[in-house]
Amino acid sequence: MPIQILQDQQREIRLIEFSGTVRREELGALSRLYIDRDFYRFGDREVVFFKPDASLAAIDVEDISHLADSYIEAIRMRDDQTAVLSAWVMGDHVRADIRLWWEFTRGHVQMREPRTVVDNIEAALIALGLSPDWAEDLQAHRGFRRFDSAGPAQT
Repeated sequence: MPIQILQDQQREIRLIEFSGTVRREELGALSRLYIDRDFYRFGDREVVFFKPDASLAAIDVEDISHLADSYIEAIRMRDDQTAVLSAWVMGDHVRADIRLWWEFTRGHVQMREPRTVVDNIEAALIALGLSPDWAEDLQAHRGFRRFDSAGPAQT
């Protein structure tokens, strides 16, 4: 599964993992996630983790635009202006693609969320003001529920 979306509601943290070749079809799960009030809470902290095998080369600007539009629509529908505090864990293999995402979505006022780029999960947790002791739980998905096309499911 190229994109996994997991939520630990007790600790108020979300994990979005990218692995393998991500295609436009997989971005649909993120679009559906934004409108799910029970699962996606704008105020929760977020770790976006690009595994070493992740590739975004199959994603084009139109796909990014659709994803940004979905996010903006969710904010409008939910009347929620809370910015998501987000730490992105990535290697050099995806940095150029991510810069394109960010550059393309910069024009959307609501997409200006605080994002920190780090090299590992522990650094992401520290950047978010959370305990680095949670890193093992995060990587093993302990305490997290998975979001899929049918909605949240226990992992």
